[in-house]
Amino acid sequence: VDLNRNFLEEPQSYKGAPDGYHRLDRLLNPKSPPRFDFFLLRALWEFLNVGRSQLTASVAKGQYEFPQGLFFGGAGLSRSCEILKRETKNWFDDVDRILLVDFHTGLGKRGDYEIFPCGSEDSSWPAEYFDSKIGVCPYDVEGDFATWFANQKLARSVGAIVAEFGTYHSLRVLNALRNENRLHHFLHQWSISDEAKQKLLECFCPTSVRWRRSSVEQGLMIISQAVEAITTK
Repeated sequence: VDLNRNFLEEPQSYKGAPDGYHRLDRLLNPKSPPRFDFFLLRALWEFLNVGRSQLTASVAKGQYEFPQGLFFGGAGLSRSCEILKRETKNWFDDVDRILLVDFHTGLGKRGDYEIFPCGSEDSSWPAEYFDSKIGVCPYDVEGDFATWFANQKLARSVGAIVAEFGTYHSLRVLNALRNENRLHHFLHQWSISDEAKQKLLECFCPTSVRWRRSSVEQGLMIISQAVEAITTK
């Protein structure tokens, strides 16, 4: 289960898939171990045929119909989500303001980052503090943790942002996700050192010292800006 697609709230349900996912299922989720199958060319064709925004929305929004497919949000509440939903209120006692900073990698321009406000609260205020890096997420996400958290009445003011650090081209990232998923489901014996696992790790945490240093520096800056935001808002 993709835990970042599992935090649904009523009237949402653990059913269905985005428009277009059914058609893409055979391309995204072949029922075989990883092997060369011209995926990048086929994905590029889809990219040109339906457009980047439509393709991205179809693939990454979150789906609840293909258990062995990418971005599967589960058939019900996961154990992790259940614990968080039950215990979160106990972790914030008599708190006035909360700002969640949810760090992610794999989306956007390599070496740079964008910040996406989440939740139903007025999302304009983070722009005052985050170095004009506020962007618009290229696709809607079902059941993500940050949006769920922001919508909880845990304090007088609750905000949440996602900080996305770019790594590689989106098709390379998608290919790595696809191959690791195939390895996991359709190769009976695998290890963390297998090529598909290592390529996925590289896509989300590049070995480049320059990328890592830059990301850590920018991440610490975001935390400092979050502290300023939460103490002056």
